[in-house]
Amino acid sequence: MPQSVNSLPKTVSGSLYHRYFGGSPTPFKDILGRLSGEEFDEPEDVIKLGYVYFLSHILLGQEYRWFVPDWLWGLVEDITGFEAFPWGNYIYSVTLYWLGKALHDRRNGRKQN
Repeated sequence: MPQSVNSLPKTVSGSLYHRYFGGSPTPFKDILGRLSGEEFDEPEDVIKLGYVYFLSHILLGQEYRWFVPDWLWGLVEDITGFEAFPWGNYIYSVTLYWLGKALHDRRNGRKQN
């Protein structure tokens, strides 16, 4: 996987991740449950969860059973950092990683999911 996310800040106590999900690994499907009619403590919390939804499902192409990456929770807490993050470079490198992995697996006769 690309290394650029390792230096991002982690979530802290009192963050969106801790308030709504207890800081435990959160499947993507739970984000949808929260967005479908929950009341939010802060008005910007729904926007942050919308970012998590968009990034996880659209840009990163994660499935509903996958967990939201920890670095993403830390990044949505800092909107300036979120907007400054090189999304195009990151998505491109992730795409290359997974395509290379799939090609390697195919060459080695591993069955694809």
